Amino acid sequence: ADRSNEAQRNLDKIIIAGKSGAGIEVVPDAGQGMADENNPDAEAEPPVDENGNNVQEVGTTESKTTSNLRNFAERRYVIRNIFTKPKRFVIPDPFDDFLHKRFAKMNVFTKTSGKRISKLKLVQKPFRHYPFDIKPGQSQEVYVHISLLKGKRILKPLKIPFEIYLDAVSMRKAVIKRLGGRVSDYDIPDYMTFAGFTIEVARSEGSTLYGTVYDIRRKPVRGAHVFIYSGDRRQSAVMKTNKYGTYCVKNINPDNYIVKVKSRDHEWPSKIVFAGDGRPVRVDFLSDTKLRKSADLKNILQKPGKK
Repeated sequence: ADRSNEAQRNLDKIIIAGKSGAGIEVVPDAGQGMADENNPDAEAEPPVDENGNNVQEVGTTESKTTSNLRNFAERRYVIRNIFTKPKRFVIPDPFDDFLHKRFAKMNVFTKTSGKRISKLKLVQKPFRHYPFDIKPGQSQEVYVHISLLKGKRILKPLKIPFEIYLDAVSMRKAVIKRLGGRVSDYDIPDYMTFAGFTIEVARSEGSTLYGTVYDIRRKPVRGAHVFIYSGDRRQSAVMKTNKYGTYCVKNINPDNYIVKVKSRDHEWPSKIVFAGDGRPVRVDFLSDTKLRKSADLKNILQKPGKK
């Protein structure tokens, strides 16, 4: 622990999402929790069980994509290679601990500048770990995504410690040469601690987002698509308003959210809200006097909050 704390200076931490929500579904893996904006009707279909039965909670308009917004913890770290040569870094798998894998599952992803997020492969030998390489003087984003398993009950937060190791094998000859032979191969470990951190995930009371969509005459709009994006825009869901023009999703992660509404003929200005732990937040949409024809959906998603 002391070594990890000392090495923390090599790590820039940016928290993306904190406590998990209390939903009963398991969120898709990080980087795959985005609803397909090109097919909103299909994405807004109600959730079903393994037998194809509708399991939409009474009083909600939840869809099969609303599980994207709940039941996980995710952290993003920026790791810098402070050396003058390419280095390999590894994250040992903390799920070797039986307690952790009993209640949760984990995936690790990386992203370099200008490139897509890719899932890291778990290597089994010489120990279970996730390796990745960084060029000298460059940084790499690492996403650690943990989701609670369905039906598992935990009475207190699950704290999962992580370490990031530096592969020191390639450095041995240079170190021995620099120290004038005063050390041997056996004095230099295969891996050295580079940084450390802890992720905490809990099944807590989630937040609720709800509201009503109105047209210019203050009449409820039925069948409008409601798009909800997490603040970091890595998770999203789509649902439809019901016959009363309302929408509702429960037990989502406490987070900042971008909410957008689009019907067949019109679009409403987006809103940014914070849904705190356990708090219901109402977000209504009312058309202005100058309704606009809907723009291309991709264009809308790329410019949240702009009219």
